[in-house]
Amino acid sequence: MRYLFVVCFVFLALVTTIGITNGKVVPGIGEPKKSLRASCQWQTCRSRCYPKAGRCLDSLCHCV
Repeated sequence: MRYLFVVCFVFLALVTTIGITNGKVVPGIGEPKKSLRASCQWQTCRSRCYPKAGRCLDSLCHCV
């Protein structure tokens, strides 16, 4: 009985994790125009924000 409970718990945790991951990935793909126009900003940053990574190459910079 305890084994069955553990299996159900692990399955639910896995489904929840996959659901959260998909939820985060889909909005990024659904907003290509916003991501492509995004730029990096922080003091002397002049580079472009990379949509796939969701960040700038310089770790001190942040996407705007």
